[in-house]
Amino acid sequence: MDPKFIHEHVLLGIAEAVKSRSPDLQPIIERIRNEGTLYPSALGPHQASYGMVAARVPNENAARIGDALAGIVKNEGPDTTFEGWQVNFLLLCWRRFTDTYSSN
Repeated sequence: MDPKFIHEHVLLGIAEAVKSRSPDLQPIIERIRNEGTLYPSALGPHQASYGMVAARVPNENAARIGDALAGIVKNEGPDTTFEGWQVNFLLLCWRRFTDTYSSN
């Protein structure tokens, strides 16, 4: 399984969502943040200092995080924000990062 990339700032939003709604899944996100490879931003003028994280996520863990995010979309609405990102966008980014798509 090749590593996939996700923006560090988006991953922080996912971490906040998981921490606040499904804290039992927090170790999965922490493992990605601690064991993933960080590729820093080029830091040009007016650019964010966040880079990209490359990591591998087992399908079972990916599905659990995706289901938690989909639950937030369903129960609280797609406009619920974490770290400035709407949860529906975080879910889309997570699914692209992990190549997991479900009917939720």
